[in-house]
Amino acid sequence: MKKENIWFFIIGFIFTFAPFFILNYEIYRLILTLIGIIILSISLIINTKNLPLKVVIFPIMVFLFVYLIDYYSFIVLKKPPVMIIEFKSSEKVSTYNSLIYRIYKCDKKLILDKNYKKSYACDRNEIEVKSMEDDLEEVDAVIVTPIFYFNSIEEKLEEIFDCPIISFEEVLEHME
Repeated sequence: MKKENIWFFIIGFIFTFAPFFILNYEIYRLILTLIGIIILSISLIINTKNLPLKVVIFPIMVFLFVYLIDYYSFIVLKKPPVMIIEFKSSEKVSTYNSLIYRIYKCDKKLILDKNYKKSYACDRNEIEVKSMEDDLEEVDAVIVTPIFYFNSIEEKLEEIFDCPIISFEEVLEHME
């Protein structure tokens, strides 16, 4: 390996694995890791024979290696993984979505959901329920889950929100 390749490798390695030492979930952890994987892959690809084959195989191998380390760091250390996206439902409840699993964060407890099999993992006490009489913030869309009462709920919601009001039934139809 040439001197330039070694620097690429070291920088890629640092960018790839430094986010694992940041304990809180932040999106920049994912961005740094992906940049590190790209730099690490470039350092492995430069000046090699059979370039087309290695351009495909090296990035996939590096990504899978980092993904497995990320997954097992959650299993062993019980900390939010790096290669995920967080969706906050409230101050107490978040969902971390990955390629093949998701993690529910209920208050401070982390619950693993392999292969997206669970539909619900948090206690009712941890979920904030709001009434239509509350002071509600502006949203992009509202999904109404009680299908049989959709029309009456929709009328009330149209007075409050200036966004699409969607029936849960409609969401299910688009999933099929």
